[in-house]
Amino acid sequence: MATEERNFPLACLKNTIDRPWAIYCIQQNKWIIFANLILHVLLDFANPT
Repeated sequence: MATEERNFPLACLKNTIDRPWAIYCIQQNKWIIFANLILHVLLDFANPT
């Protein structure tokens, strides 16, 4: 489970509520999170529901 969380940035965001080191986790993965946000925006724009 620890490996899963380390490899999946959204798990870091999910854990921000009860993990004091969540900010560090987000800082380490912010470029991945940013890329995911951009990807979702582009997909939503290209494929509106």
